[in-house]
Amino acid sequence: MSASPVTDINHAVNQINNTLLALAHIAAKSNPGLAEAYLGAAVLASREQGSGDNFVLEIFQKAFPGKTLPIALSPEEFAAKQAELGK
Repeated sequence: MSASPVTDINHAVNQINNTLLALAHIAAKSNPGLAEAYLGAAVLASREQGSGDNFVLEIFQKAFPGKTLPIALSPEEFAAKQAELGK
């Protein structure tokens, strides 16, 4: 553990981004279809909310190199996909 607290917001964002990337890699290995769907939904939601997608898109692209974003699903379609994937 570091001796001094993080005071620079850029350092904090970088640490959070690295943590989320590590968790995304774990999710991608344990259930790739579900992880891809959730991360893709996070990218699309960030865009729709007007907050930008740079961090979440970077995480998606690193967790799923070469993959395109999944097509947005309705809540019913998403529930069906979760059932199909066993969740």
